[in-house]
Amino acid sequence: MTTFSAAEAPTELRVDSSINGILMINKDRFLLRCFFFLALLATAAASTPLWAQFEEEEEEGAPVQETFEIDEENFDQWIFSNMQNARMARQWLDSMVALKIESMDAICSLTEDQKAKIRLAGKGDIQRFSNHVEEVRKKFLAVRMDQNRINDIWQEIQPLQNELQSGIFGETSLIHKILMRTLNPEQQTRYAESERERRRFYYEAKIGLVVAMLEQGMPLQENQRHQFVTLLTEETEPPLKFGEYDHYVVLVNAARLPEEKLKPIFDHSQWQALQQQLDQAKAMEHHLRENGLIQ
Repeated sequence: MTTFSAAEAPTELRVDSSINGILMINKDRFLLRCFFFLALLATAAASTPLWAQFEEEEEEGAPVQETFEIDEENFDQWIFSNMQNARMARQWLDSMVALKIESMDAICSLTEDQKAKIRLAGKGDIQRFSNHVEEVRKKFLAVRMDQNRINDIWQEIQPLQNELQSGIFGETSLIHKILMRTLNPEQQTRYAESERERRRFYYEAKIGLVVAMLEQGMPLQENQRHQFVTLLTEETEPPLKFGEYDHYVVLVNAARLPEEKLKPIFDHSQWQALQQQLDQAKAMEHHLRENGLIQ
């Protein structure tokens, strides 16, 4: 076999060799271009462009912005509790007016004219309360999607809760004012006596509940319980108006009792436990006085 150096190679061979080299180079470029072209086809065939996929992945990874919103039904539950809504609350208040007239009639023997005036006054109290509820409802609807302002409206919701729970026909009600105007002196005397008895009975029930609550931390013997309840009943006065703070009124009244009357009822450990409760209640005394519950 004949061999040649590159310089000595025949022209035909040098040409063939050059062409093969070129073909080899072009083959590599051709394969690279085919690979690139196929990659472009695969990208084009995808349902979503690459840049769009990137944006979707970015959006999926972004934190979800939660929206704050309180349903309007919550407002009714806060105000009316187990009465559920304004309509049922109004029906309940209407029945309270009817019961009040019935009980007043049993005590004072009301005339039909007096009953009509009391009934009208009761409707006025209910309407006044309903109007107040709707005013606060409008404010609630305006802020129920604003987490920073919802606490402000609670300051107006809570007094409505308290008013409904304690009764809207108290001493500032139209019913009470009409009663004082329409009852004759004899009827007023009978009514005042009945009110004292009712308030005293209700207060004694509250005393029993408070003593039972205290016994969870300081169990009492039967004679101790009797002495404690009797002392509270005979030596303290009911709140000026009943409501959610009744148990604090009982404890504040107990704290006001002379120590020489109260302390002998309990042993040393019981007295220490009671003092802790009474000290906590004393912190509420100013609040109770400011709200017209005690003098």
